[in-house]
Amino acid sequence: MIATGQTIRDSPTLLKLVYTLPPYLELYQYEEISLLVGKKQNEPLDDATCAKLAQYETFRFFDIVKGFHTGSLDLAGRHMHRYAQFVQRWEEFKRDFADLIRPIAAEKLQGAELNAKVHEALENRIFPDDSVEGNKQSMRVKWSIGPLVSSQEFVRRIRATRNALAERPDPIIQKRLLTHLPLELLETIMAAAGPEAALQFSSTCRTLRQISSKYIYTDLVFNLRMDPYIKHPEALQCPREELYNALMPQKERFLRRLDYFQSRHDIINHMKTICIMDQWNAIPETLEQLDLLATMRDLDRPIPTAITSFLQTVSTLTSLYLFHIALSEDILRAIAAMPRLHTLRYAMCNIMAVATVVADESIRSTSVLDFTLVVRTDEFDSMVYMLPCYPNTRSFGVTPRFPSEPVFLPDQVIGEPSMISYVANLERLHIDNLDYEEAFTLPALLQFAGQAGGGLRLTHFKLSTVWGMNRAEIWDLLDTLASARLQVLILEGVRYVEFDLFDHIAQLFPDLLALTVSYRPNDVHPTRETTWPHPSWEYAPYLRGFRSLLHLGLNLKHNIEFTPRDMIHIEQNYASASEVGEDALEDSNWTIARNFSICCPRLDTFSFMGGPIYFGVKLYHNGKNAQYVDTLEVNLGIQTYNPRQDDLLFSIAWPWRIVED
Repeated sequence: MIATGQTIRDSPTLLKLVYTLPPYLELYQYEEISLLVGKKQNEPLDDATCAKLAQYETFRFFDIVKGFHTGSLDLAGRHMHRYAQFVQRWEEFKRDFADLIRPIAAEKLQGAELNAKVHEALENRIFPDDSVEGNKQSMRVKWSIGPLVSSQEFVRRIRATRNALAERPDPIIQKRLLTHLPLELLETIMAAAGPEAALQFSSTCRTLRQISSKYIYTDLVFNLRMDPYIKHPEALQCPREELYNALMPQKERFLRRLDYFQSRHDIINHMKTICIMDQWNAIPETLEQLDLLATMRDLDRPIPTAITSFLQTVSTLTSLYLFHIALSEDILRAIAAMPRLHTLRYAMCNIMAVATVVADESIRSTSVLDFTLVVRTDEFDSMVYMLPCYPNTRSFGVTPRFPSEPVFLPDQVIGEPSMISYVANLERLHIDNLDYEEAFTLPALLQFAGQAGGGLRLTHFKLSTVWGMNRAEIWDLLDTLASARLQVLILEGVRYVEFDLFDHIAQLFPDLLALTVSYRPNDVHPTRETTWPHPSWEYAPYLRGFRSLLHLGLNLKHNIEFTPRDMIHIEQNYASASEVGEDALEDSNWTIARNFSICCPRLDTFSFMGGPIYFGVKLYHNGKNAQYVDTLEVNLGIQTYNPRQDDLLFSIAWPWRIVED
């Protein structure tokens, strides 16, 4: 038992526990480690922590003994040699327990025969007498029974364990191990289990470690860190020697990890998704202000070469994410040489020697189908020329690094044949924060692409603008999209939302599955929840033209506000009746969503967009009822049809478990 005041460093058991990583082999290890999170190793443990640690130790003993007879399994396994150790301890525990209750039996029953029923009654009255306090204390110490374990809990655990042994006297020992299975079957199990489960299997034995290694490292992140300066740039104003001493170990670690995996062909030949980040290039403006740009570029010089060498070795990638990487010709050639690569993300990357890159046929990749750019405003003019390098792209998205930054579409792309061909092949297009006043090129580009390809192939189109689009601009855009068979249409930042807008959209795209419209009454404020020109129910009849609409998203002002006045009511547990306005949204009714569902019988989800409180409503298909659904619900249509909310179609987030070390 861990004594009060003892530190983690003083206890080999706790010290080992702190450095234990998932998967946890024994029961209650996760709970024990959770108690130690955030505690310093030289910090004395308080009474509550020690008591809880002792409690888990007690529970683990009973549950392991019971598990051998019920067939439950912790990751340490049900092996005979392990059972022999625990059953010996269990027999000793029963003897100590019998000694403990003997005085109670003699005193309370005066030698009466201990039949089963009386014995059960005695168990329910365990530890009632001060005369056995000494025995209780000694047994607590010997068996590490913490003070939080009450007599009732103690007896309940004993009874459950004894009943399990009585029901099945013989232990269930593992007769067949995973390692007894054919290797082909083990490979199939690992492939179906995924990285998390493969990591658990790998910790059990060397054989499974060798098999699972190819599945554990399918998804990896390599990050050239800039700690602590990436979060505290002002700390860069320090002596150069101090700067070098802080950054060089991080650089060496990054290069060492690349070299290690590059040398492990058994691992690298099974990698699927890689993310590479260079934080040293993340804050160029700050570095330039501090006159450190040249210094950091000099320190960063070996990095592109190392990345190139690594990418040349990896030929099995299907997804590649690059953040703050200087895209040299060698890196782009290595990417183009990957035969299975279908998803590519460049986030805040810059091209070196644009003219040379565009003219080089060796950097073109025909396997990339999903391409996304996250750009700085001043770099999109050059990054846009990367598009023809991936001529078979079916899904393209561009978004600025910050929501406040606009994206400008260069005029030169209108007459560029390669750009027209690129857009003509797209099926999904997502442009975020477009400066539409300058972007008369977009409708023209879409028009030329439609003419070149015999009609646009787009099925998903999302556009958000810096400045609100007026009626003429909206009609111009929609008419250029008319040749596309759109399933998903998202327009964010429109200044015109009269009834004929929905009529026009329904005429052009009657088979839409999802429609999102965000109204912006002026250009002063960003797109957010707002009051529309007409009451919400008056818009519902104009949606009858949609034959298959499943999801509708509008940034209607829903009048759910948490103001200081509301907080007072909450703190007072609603002691006084709250004032409810006539236009307030009734939680139990969801009238707004029901109105739209009646006009669109197939409507499945309705979302209130753009506000600090973002949520959706799940609808029943009969149109007579509606039920609130939390935004974290994975099946909610918002997450499928809105790119700003973890959209599966356009998201640049990483869906895999990040393994960095």
